[in-house]
Amino acid sequence: MSDKHSVTGWRKDPFTAIFLGLAMTLVGILWFMINRGYIEDQEWWPFAISGAGCILIAECFLARMASPDHRRPMFGRLLVGIILVCVGVSIAFDIREWWPVIPIIVGSVFTLFGIQEMRRSS
Repeated sequence: MSDKHSVTGWRKDPFTAIFLGLAMTLVGILWFMINRGYIEDQEWWPFAISGAGCILIAECFLARMASPDHRRPMFGRLLVGIILVCVGVSIAFDIREWWPVIPIIVGSVFTLFGIQEMRRSS
């Protein structure tokens, strides 16, 4: 693949670079928090899971939906993002009783998606 082709690919979909940058920023923030003692060495991964979920949700709502040129179906990423945030937060804050909230949220997302699709087809 030539350099010209790869540059053109970035221009066609700038969100790939933006969200790769957000992922690297998340890694840097977690690393900083570990070094400063804000979180323990073994406690970083729930925050990483939640951060990855937030990045996926941000991609779906804030970026892709705001740019008609780059809009595409994002339901799967949105669903994975919501699940990651729920799992990460429940592990980070030791909220064992909150696990049933995950299927409630997933079911709500499916319901909202169905309603949105019904409105589009009308």
